[in-house]
Amino acid sequence: MNAYYSTFNTDNTIACRDNGTEIEAHGRGLYTGVAVAMVIDVLEVRGGFELRKASNMNNGEVKYRLLWDGECVSTLTNEREAFALLDDFAPIPKKRGRKSKAA
Repeated sequence: MNAYYSTFNTDNTIACRDNGTEIEAHGRGLYTGVAVAMVIDVLEVRGGFELRKASNMNNGEVKYRLLWDGECVSTLTNEREAFALLDDFAPIPKKRGRKSKAA
């Protein structure tokens, strides 16, 4: 017997069935999808690292993401900590100084 034909009676469980032509999901409850409106600002790019500010327009939450070659290295909620982490990975040259868009 295939596990997909199992029947669940618990209220918070979803059972999947495959009858050979289509896969169906059965269960109780309601799923309401909510689109998340995000605004992404690039704060600074240095030494292969990129610091981005991601603002969620639905709930006002702000996260700072440090990326290295397009991969997220860390996600923080504090701007100072995010810049400090960027400084740890890619220090600022002494003569250059910080030229950031962030205030």
